[in-house]
Amino acid sequence: MRSSLALAGLLLLAACQPRPVVPVPPGARVVARYRVLDEHASPEHMGCDQGQAPDFLRASPDACAFTLGGQEFDLVDKCRVDATGGLSEYWRYLSEGAAVQTLAQLQQDSLYFRERGLLHFRVVLAGGGTTVVDGEDTLRIEQHYPAEKLLLAQKEPPVLPGQRLIYQYQ
Repeated sequence: MRSSLALAGLLLLAACQPRPVVPVPPGARVVARYRVLDEHASPEHMGCDQGQAPDFLRASPDACAFTLGGQEFDLVDKCRVDATGGLSEYWRYLSEGAAVQTLAQLQQDSLYFRERGLLHFRVVLAGGGTTVVDGEDTLRIEQHYPAEKLLLAQKEPPVLPGQRLIYQYQ
C-alpha cells in the first residue's frame, strides 16, 4: 500500500514539473519582440477593434492582435530586431493604429527613446535557445511554437502584470 502511494506521489510530482522547452534550431536569431496583453487581459480588451483576431501566421504585419495556441494576444508594442540584436524599428499600438518609428527617428527624441526603455535595447537567444537575454534580463522560455517560430517568455519581472513577451526568430 505504501509503495502504491509513493508511486502515485512520484507520478503526480513528475506531472507537475514544467516540461522542457524544445530549443530553437542552431543559428537562429531573434527578429522581433512583441509586448502583448496576456491571455487573460486580451479577450477583455476593447482597444483593438478588428473583430476575431487572426492566427499569427495569417495576421497582416499591421494587425493589432493575433491568436497563438488558441489564445488571443493584443499587441502593446513590437520591436524589430537587427542581425546584431539591436533595435531597427519600433511599433507602438494605439487605438487609432500602429505608430511606426525607425531607430533614426527614435534617436532624434532621446526622452521618448529612454522612456520607452529602448536606450540599451539588445535581444539575443541564449541557453541553447531555452532563454532570451533581453537587455539586462534573462527570461526563460515557457512555450515554443515551432511552426510560427515564436517563443513565449515566462511571466516574470521585468514584464508588467497583465503583459507577456513573445519573441520571433528565424
